[in-house]
Amino acid sequence: MRALIVEYGYSLGALAASRALSRGGWIVGVGSPTPKGLAASSRSCRRWHLVEPPEQGLTRFMAQTNAAISSGNYDIVFGGGDAEVLALSYGRDSLDALVPYPPHDRLTRAFDKLDLVHAARRAGIPTPMTLEATPDTLAAFDLPMVVKARTHWRPGMNRGPRRMPTVVCSTRAEACLRVAEIVSAGGLPILQSRVVGQLMGVIVVAQEGGHPVVVLQQVAERVWPPNAGDTARGRTVAVDQELAVKLQGLLSDLGWMGLAQLEFLLPEKGLAELTDFNGRFYGSMALASGAGVNLPAIWADLYLHGTTNKVREPRTGIRYQWLEGDLRRAFAERQSGLLPDVLDCFRYANGAVPSIGCRKDPLPAVRYAPTLALRGLKKAFTFTLAR
Repeated sequence: MRALIVEYGYSLGALAASRALSRGGWIVGVGSPTPKGLAASSRSCRRWHLVEPPEQGLTRFMAQTNAAISSGNYDIVFGGGDAEVLALSYGRDSLDALVPYPPHDRLTRAFDKLDLVHAARRAGIPTPMTLEATPDTLAAFDLPMVVKARTHWRPGMNRGPRRMPTVVCSTRAEACLRVAEIVSAGGLPILQSRVVGQLMGVIVVAQEGGHPVVVLQQVAERVWPPNAGDTARGRTVAVDQELAVKLQGLLSDLGWMGLAQLEFLLPEKGLAELTDFNGRFYGSMALASGAGVNLPAIWADLYLHGTTNKVREPRTGIRYQWLEGDLRRAFAERQSGLLPDVLDCFRYANGAVPSIGCRKDPLPAVRYAPTLALRGLKKAFTFTLAR
């Protein structure tokens, strides 16, 4: 069994997927712009192929991906990010390997944040108020407001950004500027009400019809960047079974099959509100592996064989850390002072599932260390100037 992962070079999810697939008995190849990226540096990767990002040219991306498939004789090809997934789905008929995603119209609907909100509400899942960004809605929407793109990237947006970050705007002028930036990049902007609460993720691998093969739930204890960031520290918790039933209805409505990570914000009072859908490898996926669930292998088996081997129940209380994000958060927040916060990051690392660093697979961390050091020096220099 051979799997190819195409990604931009520094995807935490792609690294976690490569390691997981290799543990599951797969021969893994990585297609990316650099052989020194995270997944390509891993001992789990048997072979690297040059595949440039789809946003730099869809035709070239598809040709390079197919050349990699032919060269490595791969059975299945995964995308590491939204851009790669959408490009693979769009051009799947020209590829000589299985593309493990629902039909393209279903996939684009699930990735569309406005369509997702409508489907979630039909399934009885709360969401923030979400509207298209127009002059009228910009003038009337309550502050602060969240501005995001309906999709990060789509075929036809060549040379545009692969990802359009979500921004929390405290003024209308700031919101108007962000809307204009998204439009100029070829995106479709939407507005959402801001929900303050704990970041929570529910991860599902679903069969046709939305029926879950496995469900895992996690909460974030720290995030980076603040307000609209990723899990810097997290842990697995017991699955909310009532929510899981509603999610099955949502996935059935979307016609989704395969891996889906659904992000929620859980306020101090009230129900968790759905804010995002990731139908791909996601940043904190190493936590699922640490909890005993090999999500990529389950996903691949489901598409290749229509079934999967008996799936273990995920263990609860397993901790995860994205050390870089946690350190950047500590440097910015300094809740107890810079040095105590930095030391606390390393204390938390003891016993936590790492995003990059691994004793049995050290090269990704070794190759990434200079990038981290350079970022740290820039931060320190900027801080010194500010003082």
